[in-house]
Amino acid sequence: KADAPAPPGAFTIRSIAVLPLEHLSGDPAQEYFADGMTEELIGKLAQIGSLRVISRTSVMRYKAGGKSLPEIARELNVDAVLEGTVQRSEARVRVTAKLIHATTDSLLWARDYERNLTDVLKLQSDVARAVADEIRIQITPEKRARLASARSVNPQAHEAYLLGRYHYSKDNDQGWKQAIEYFERAIQIDPNHAAAYAGLSDAWIFRGLTGTVDFKEAESPTRAAALKAIELDEQLAEAHLSLARIKQQYDWDWAGAEQEIRRALELDPGSLDVHTDYGYLLMHLGRLDEAIREGQIVVQLDPISSATHSALGRFLYRAHRYEEALPHLLRAVELEPRGLVANVRLGDLYVQLGRYDEAIAAYKKAREVDPNGRNFQAAVARVYALMGRHREARQMVSGLKANPYIIAGVYAALGDKDEAFGILEKAVEKRQLVTPLKVEPPLESLHSDPRWKALLRRMNLPNE
Repeated sequence: KADAPAPPGAFTIRSIAVLPLEHLSGDPAQEYFADGMTEELIGKLAQIGSLRVISRTSVMRYKAGGKSLPEIARELNVDAVLEGTVQRSEARVRVTAKLIHATTDSLLWARDYERNLTDVLKLQSDVARAVADEIRIQITPEKRARLASARSVNPQAHEAYLLGRYHYSKDNDQGWKQAIEYFERAIQIDPNHAAAYAGLSDAWIFRGLTGTVDFKEAESPTRAAALKAIELDEQLAEAHLSLARIKQQYDWDWAGAEQEIRRALELDPGSLDVHTDYGYLLMHLGRLDEAIREGQIVVQLDPISSATHSALGRFLYRAHRYEEALPHLLRAVELEPRGLVANVRLGDLYVQLGRYDEAIAAYKKAREVDPNGRNFQAAVARVYALMGRHREARQMVSGLKANPYIIAGVYAALGDKDEAFGILEKAVEKRQLVTPLKVEPPLESLHSDPRWKALLRRMNLPNE
């Protein structure tokens, strides 16, 4: 059923934000369900391709309310907003959805949907299709068939999966650990839950990438879960993205990683995660102009997210476009003052700008967030080396167990190329966590040495 909407075709809509669905149960413990429904609806709309759909992080900032729709639309730069409520009772779920033209605050369309919990994915697909039809966005026959073919789910498995996504999105080790437990529970209940396998793979790889578990130790569960996800659903973009991460980080199969990412983009052209990962892959390969283009796309998809500004800032930093990188990294820290990655990246940028005191202050801020992190000590040691405080720099890294690439950067700054290459060669031999070696500014003084090209060859990286 519908209210009195604006006449069809009255407005052109090319971009949309799905505001956090309001959970009508009044039970705070059920928030994850409404958040999960919001995220899945965003994902369904993002698959359409010709529609720009704002990603989860930015829209979740409006959960507390307090801003008018025109204000939100201005901040997110969108033409329309989808808002609504979700209510779950026993075995049923009910969603009300309203599509509103953002600048005029005019109601375009309103509908209620009610389904069994087993058909919750079909409900989301119906909403996405109805929105696309209403705003007259072309959907390819393949995409329309994909939306129409949403499978039934086991409600308990889906609930465990949503709890997994909820914890995964916290973006810290405690969150990933809890996400693994919930994804495993979803798989136990429904062994054919492809998306839960993809989530499991991602939670494991991020634990390995951040060093909270041994990088090599994370490989086996990461790989097994990604391969199972693809086996269960070849058309699941998240599964191809998980496999791309493995091919990049563990196999150094750069062409294979790019192939998987391109497949993920075909399946889900509006996915923030896929565009972000593609940017990082291109950066590793030294294709910096392309990486920056992907960075600009992710900022458009998630304009008030620390992570997207941090990513674009990092791509610009590695392209030596330091002055352009600065506002993005400052914005990343402003959006997430205790953001570990954003503060480290801001520190790295200040080093390249020769603003050493500000660099040390940024590293110290990051250390407050992660007091056990040893990489900060190595980062500060490099600043000391560049300031001519060589003895202190050497003392700080002597015997320090930190990221070998950062320590190599300290020795490069000290002019000790043999030590730097010794560390890098050992790291490559052990296939330790890889940094974008080709484009890492702290290692640029090593590029003229013949050992540099040999190192890139061993990592299958193009030399040009």
